Amino acid sequence: MDEAYKPSWKNRRKVIFCTLIFCGASVAYMMIADTGSSLHEALTGQLVLLAGSVIASYVFGAAWQDVSLGKKQ
Repeated sequence: MDEAYKPSWKNRRKVIFCTLIFCGASVAYMMIADTGSSLHEALTGQLVLLAGSVIASYVFGAAWQDVSLGKKQ
C-alpha cells in the first residue's frame, strides 16, 4: 500500500498521551491528597484501569492495523 494513503497516528497519539497524562496527574493528586475516602480509592482504581486500557488499545490497535494493511497490499 502506498505510504500516502496510510492512516496517520498523529492525532491518535495526542489523545492517548493526553489521557495518560490526565490519569497520571489524577492518581498523583489522589496519592498526595490522601483523604482515605473510599471514593478516592475507587477513582484511583478506575483511573489505573483506564490508563491500562488505553495502553493496551494503543499497542494492539497498532499491531492490528499493521496486519490488516499488510493483507491489502
